[in-house]
Amino acid sequence: VVSTQSTGLPIMINVSAQFPEQFLPQVDASFKGTQFLERDMSIPKGLLKQLEQEAGNKSGNKMIMMSILAVMNRLTCVRACRKYFRKQILPPLGKVTKRPEEETHLLKSKVIKLMTHSDNSIAVLTSELLFNLCKQNVNRMIKYTGYGNSAGLFNRHGLMGGGSKRTLEDLSPDEDSDTEEYITSFNDVDLVTAGPARENKELKNMSDAEKEAEANKLINLIDDMHRKGVIKPGGVGEDGRVREMDLAEQIAKVQIPGEEESEESGDDVTLDTNHFFPRKKPT
Repeated sequence: VVSTQSTGLPIMINVSAQFPEQFLPQVDASFKGTQFLERDMSIPKGLLKQLEQEAGNKSGNKMIMMSILAVMNRLTCVRACRKYFRKQILPPLGKVTKRPEEETHLLKSKVIKLMTHSDNSIAVLTSELLFNLCKQNVNRMIKYTGYGNSAGLFNRHGLMGGGSKRTLEDLSPDEDSDTEEYITSFNDVDLVTAGPARENKELKNMSDAEKEAEANKLINLIDDMHRKGVIKPGGVGEDGRVREMDLAEQIAKVQIPGEEESEESGDDVTLDTNHFFPRKKPT
């Protein structure tokens, strides 16, 4: 039984981490309760139910955090449990019609909303939970939650340049299966929000000269904020984390079209967006 009392859940967290097999006993086809991959999922099911309840409780910050901790501990114990949690929280995607946090009737939406919670501890724990469910794969995390929601997590893990904390051998073939609906609509998905791409009608109706004028305005605004110290230029360093960079130095490295690249141009500190937004259909 999963207790909802303030003293019950912390005990559950500590004990389950020490003796995971006792909380997920093996069962056979005659078992009448909730099972997954021949394991009794009664406790994981109870944890998910409590997580869903607390995710919508604005005054229950402490309980939200404890619920997330419980789920994180459970998913790291036994492979079957992690797969069960992923199936419930991050099921295969179909046609994308809304941003993930807008599908408020889904558990996935309630959990993803916690990634931007006002309590930083809750936001961090939620991001780590979802990243573990994605087997710490950057592209998969972006697909389900959007780059905007996950940028802070990637920076903490030194993965702003893309990639994965796991090797390809760690990813089993059935882990990243997509529905035909998702594959068909993939090119219409905004991977920053993980929602449908929205067409900028104002930009579409502009002439090239008007677009260039607007671009110059934006450049001047950014330059003005930089000079006043409101913002600082940044880039992705060798450690995969965002760091402050010298704007003048970066401008000097920009190659003018038609000119040969200098042999001593140095290494640019840039974000390889191909890691994050590979415009090819998922496999």
